[in-house]
Amino acid sequence: MLGVPLAQINEARRYRGLDALRPHKDAICAHLLEKYRDWFGVKFQFLLYAVTSSYLEGLAEKNKKAAHGYSRDSRPDCKPVCIGLVVTPEGLPIADEVFAGNRADVTTLEDIVKLMEEKYGQAQRIWVLDRGIVSEENLAWLRARGASYLVGTPQSQLRAHEAALLDEADWQTVQEGLKVKLVTVTEGELTERFVLCRSAARAAKETAILQQKVERLRAELTKIDRALQARPRAKVGPLERRIGRWLGRYPAAAA
Repeated sequence: MLGVPLAQINEARRYRGLDALRPHKDAICAHLLEKYRDWFGVKFQFLLYAVTSSYLEGLAEKNKKAAHGYSRDSRPDCKPVCIGLVVTPEGLPIADEVFAGNRADVTTLEDIVKLMEEKYGQAQRIWVLDRGIVSEENLAWLRARGASYLVGTPQSQLRAHEAALLDEADWQTVQEGLKVKLVTVTEGELTERFVLCRSAARAAKETAILQQKVERLRAELTKIDRALQARPRAKVGPLERRIGRWLGRYPAAAA
């Protein structure tokens, strides 16, 4: 479109191009979304939202949103920024927002939902969210706005459905190695539907992860045992604290 030879399109030129396009982002996105809606009849009623991050090297003094927080990239020495992204089930990005790097994922939902409602109205919309964004406050806020949602339930809540999980009735096989079961729970005026899943692959993965932790914990306890065999200690307190630190690091294996 611009007549620049392909061989001269390098990374630095792309970044400069992004700097030039940034002021026109909303207009470009609106144009692309309108085309997408015309071609495929999409109403953006089923949206997936997640938060990721990127980090900036250097002091990043001119970036007001760069702030030390949780580093997904294991770079605590660099200031990150958080990036919220909304996509369609087909993977089309339709909204993004950059948040401060020290902001918790769970606090970004209201900003994103309001941004989408400003663009497309407060239509009946299903939001798909991961566990990092789920909180009782957020779910109550979505319900108050008449929004529907599909979220990952914290594993701690599975105990409330232990009886349904153990009951062999009403399970349906949706694909090899994966069974699902619908459970409806009503508390007062609130009715929620849970999709319980049994995944053979997930079970095998979690078993392998647990076994790895057990082996690591056993190795550390064996070191302590060998040290005591070579040099018995009279004081029990320091030994208990040392064992307690390793048990605390691997609580599932400790059990």
